[in-house]
Amino acid sequence: MSTRQWLHAQAEELACWQGIDHKLKSKDYIEAKKEYWRRILGKAKLSSAELAHKTVLEVGAGPSGIFLLFDSHANYVTLDPLNAEYVKIAPHLYGVQEVVSEKFEEFKSKRNYQVVFAINWIDHCDDIEVFVRQLARSSENGGKVVLAVNT
Repeated sequence: MSTRQWLHAQAEELACWQGIDHKLKSKDYIEAKKEYWRRILGKAKLSSAELAHKTVLEVGAGPSGIFLLFDSHANYVTLDPLNAEYVKIAPHLYGVQEVVSEKFEEFKSKRNYQVVFAINWIDHCDDIEVFVRQLARSSENGGKVVLAVNT
């Protein structure tokens, strides 16, 4: 994907969320998203209680990612190149997690994570080979990477 194409895709993604920002203010929508994420955790054989004690990286969370379940988790990092914009759209959704507004392929973490989520993100990355290497580099030995593509 060219830089121009990637930047265009990012602009379209942001415009989409700006167009439906009313959903991010809806308690029903947020509760439905939380229930969806609980089901995903179940499929990944992970529990909220277990994750509360692990270092977690969520790649491409958008403004309604799994982090919604972990607003008081200080060892949780949500990473998305548009995070700075998402925080402006829906500041009420973010808790104490570390919020990084950066491209995953360029992310330089000071640590490795016990759990890395990349849900519906692989089709948003700029360079799939770099993305997959970065997933491996970001995860702790014996850690878990949960990778899914919504189709």
